[in-house]
Amino acid sequence: MGEFDFTYILPENFEKRVVQYLLQLANRQLAEAFQHCKYEYEDVGLAYYAGLRGDNWNKRALDFTFEGTDKDISVLKRADKKLKDAIGKALKPSESGFLIRNVVYFDADVSLEDVESPSSNEERLNCDIQTAKNVLNDLVQIGERVCWNALFNAESSENSINDYFRDMFFARGISK
Repeated sequence: MGEFDFTYILPENFEKRVVQYLLQLANRQLAEAFQHCKYEYEDVGLAYYAGLRGDNWNKRALDFTFEGTDKDISVLKRADKKLKDAIGKALKPSESGFLIRNVVYFDADVSLEDVESPSSNEERLNCDIQTAKNVLNDLVQIGERVCWNALFNAESSENSINDYFRDMFFARGISK
């Protein structure tokens, strides 16, 4: 096996190594939270093209997704850096050729049944039209306020006006 010939397979004892590293880097609670959660990983291609810098020649990047209870996910999120360090070491990059790029967390307690969705296409269309009307009304009201505001005039920068609109939308609960 040459210097840059990798297996591109997770090490056989990957989970055990992660737990051992977590016990050394952090604490028992973090190691137990890791063991309680399910995880998946996705090979996102060559590490360099996935945005990873450093020693990444011919290595591949992995994105991990963790799913578990709210309590366990909270523990993992709080110790995100330590978890990434432990996974990175357990991957044995010099043998497997894998580097960790990203970790995403999902709370398994959240159910789609809790989310109300329209029961028909007509209802969905009406919801979308109503949402568009609400946004338009908000936009008109905010526009009127900009016109009445003495701080904004022809010399005002576009950025300051955009910031005002953003802040007003945020204050109304409309973000992004």
